Order: sequence, then C-alpha cells, then structure tokens
Amino acid sequence: MPEALPPPLVTVPPVTPDPDPTPVPPALVPEKVLDSPTAAPPSLEDDDEPKPGDLIEIFHGPYQHWAIYAGDDYVIHLTTASEAGSNSTMSVLNDKGIVKREKLLDVVGDNGYRINNLLDDKYEPRSVSTILKDDRSRVGQELPYSVIQHNCEHFVTDLRYGKPESRQVGVLVNAL
Repeated sequence: MPEALPPPLVTVPPVTPDPDPTPVPPALVPEKVLDSPTAAPPSLEDDDEPKPGDLIEIFHGPYQHWAIYAGDDYVIHLTTASEAGSNSTMSVLNDKGIVKREKLLDVVGDNGYRINNLLDDKYEPRSVSTILKDDRSRVGQELPYSVIQHNCEHFVTDLRYGKPESRQVGVLVNAL
C-alpha cells in the first residue's frame, strides 16, 4: 500500500469581514454630545431606549432640533411649515410652525441624537399620561414659531415640564 501523502499546504488569506451594507440607524453620538452648546450629562445610559415622554435632542450641525418620544418609535415635534423634513436651517425665517407626529429615525435622518431630559433636575416632569394626552392633541396644529421665543425646544419642554424653556437660545443670547 502506497504511503499517504500529506494534504497540500494551502495559503488562506486572512478573512476580513465585509462591511454591513445595511444602513445603521443613527445612534447616540458622544462626540457630538460633547460639542453641543446645551451639553448636559445624558439622562439615561447610552444603551437605553427612549420611553414615552422623554426629550430627544437631535444634532443638526450648528443647532439642535428637539422632539418628545411618543412611543412605538414615534416622536412629536414642532417644525416649521415650510420645512421639507426637519433639518432645514430655513426654520429661522418662519413665523409659523406645525406639530407633527413622525417616526424617530425619519426625523433624525443622518444626524446623531440622544435622550436628554435636560430640566429634570430643575422641574418635576409631568405625568406621562398628561404629556402624551397634550402632545397627541396638538398634532396637526399650526402654532406661532420664533427661534428666540417659541422654537422646538420650548415646545417639548412645555410638554414635559409645563415650562417652555430653550437652553440653546440662552447660549446664543449670552454669546452675543
């Protein structure tokens, strides 16, 4: 019987995983959080999912857009009537806004976001049932809009705390 030959040596190149072609939904982006003029410690751990009534801070370049989480991957937010989507810097030129209920990831787009219940240390949040009743009743309403006096951050802090405040406006005013 002939002697068995050892199997031939085959050089296998190292396997590098292919990048996942599926787009990854925008996640919490700590680098953008640190650059935020309204930076405050996140109110929840990065791996936590938003809960109804949570404020969502969305990073749109030089400013933040704000929404309130309504559950089932939906948010309610004040956006300007002329915006195609929620990322337009044209919002500063509008005097009317509209309250919309949209999917969180549709509002976020390619931007980062985080849960930021920024005034929980200052005010007692209203009950979730009160927040949801108020925010759902406003969907579709046209409201006055002003970057300085009634913007998306004022809208969501009024819903959560009953106090319309905007920290980014305060930062802007103090910088002038």
